[in-house]
Amino acid sequence: MGRKPSKSKSFSLFGLLKMFVFAGLVFGVIYGISYGVSEFSRLDLATLLDKSLVPIPEVAGKYIERGSSLLNRDKEDEVPVNSREILKIALLSDSHNDNDNLASAITKSTDIGAQAIVFLGDYTSVGSLDELKKAKEAMDTSTLPYYSVPGDHDLWKSEGSLNFTSVFGQRYGSLAINGVKLILIDNSDNEIGVDKDQLKWFSEELESVDGNVQTFVFMSNPLYNSDGFKLMGENNEAVSDQAALLLSLIRSSSVKAVLAGDNHRSDKVLDPERDTLTHIVVGALTKERNLQTPRFDILTVYENGEHRVSEIIL
Repeated sequence: MGRKPSKSKSFSLFGLLKMFVFAGLVFGVIYGISYGVSEFSRLDLATLLDKSLVPIPEVAGKYIERGSSLLNRDKEDEVPVNSREILKIALLSDSHNDNDNLASAITKSTDIGAQAIVFLGDYTSVGSLDELKKAKEAMDTSTLPYYSVPGDHDLWKSEGSLNFTSVFGQRYGSLAINGVKLILIDNSDNEIGVDKDQLKWFSEELESVDGNVQTFVFMSNPLYNSDGFKLMGENNEAVSDQAALLLSLIRSSSVKAVLAGDNHRSDKVLDPERDTLTHIVVGALTKERNLQTPRFDILTVYENGEHRVSEIIL
């Protein structure tokens, strides 16, 4: 009878190849989890699969890409500050007629000890007078002073910001609370951007900023975030150029942070050109079309010049 050829050599090579493939797969899984687990743990998965704003593959890619930034946000904002707290502001955004969640956020803001509320746009879905009035009724239940800028949805059924201003009054302005300066700008119009009068006013406001005064800028549409998702002027070149101008003006000032909404997801990242400037995007209050569970932020400002942002989940 003939002798069968030995299989030991071919088996050894095949086994080694399988080991390399398996090791590569394990590394890829661990790498992806380490970057994505923090933010995916925040998501309402049913909402993500059923009601997301963008296609599912894009959502997954965006969140994995942003994982390390969000991990850094959590670590930084958990570090205690050895200084006296001088101001605590609740940052609310994108309720889109979910006035129950809006009322819940107002109550929680009061319980937490916020001294004021800033709303960052999109009280409504289409900006009708009826929708805006119902949102104002909810806001008026607050014992805290509140300040609002419109979002793009607050303009839909109106001639510009006419409905918004008839219900809420001013759509931009500045004020000081406990020695901290707040500048609110209306950049909600996706077709026009910021009008000339407001742009002139904003430029003058920034020029007058005292470097010793902690200053924060609030708006609806973000000028910058960690991955370029839904920024001001994304579909309009002229408005995009204007966004670049606004960002340049802010970078040239001593503003501490720019705080915006609209993205229906939270984000925090340092500015790439000035690392003393932070860009913060506040998550949405609405249960609908939300990549995360409904939430809002608390901005706490300290006497030593530091600030922290914490997320409050509804």
